[in-house]
Amino acid sequence: VAVAGVRFLCCSLWTDFDLAGDAKDAQVVAREKMNDYRYIRNAGAVYRKIQPHETVRAHQDHLAWLEDRLARPLEPHKLPALQSQRTCERRKPRQPAYAR
Repeated sequence: VAVAGVRFLCCSLWTDFDLAGDAKDAQVVAREKMNDYRYIRNAGAVYRKIQPHETVRAHQDHLAWLEDRLARPLEPHKLPALQSQRTCERRKPRQPAYAR
């Protein structure tokens, strides 16, 4: 979404276990100490607690998505939705040309 020339990109990057240099140890500590790994469930084929290797994959996927979006040019001349325009402006025939 872009508003007034500012692009908002949202995703959960989860945890980058490589930050401290020992990803395996960081995953063990996270699994033992973080509430995320006690309370969040994976509702896939088997309903169970999430595991650090799953959040590593989510982090990698979301980071790739974010890097891809940041590499794209911003289209500041278009609004994200007609609803983001003032009500009085929405009624003008030309407004749909400036919104998505």
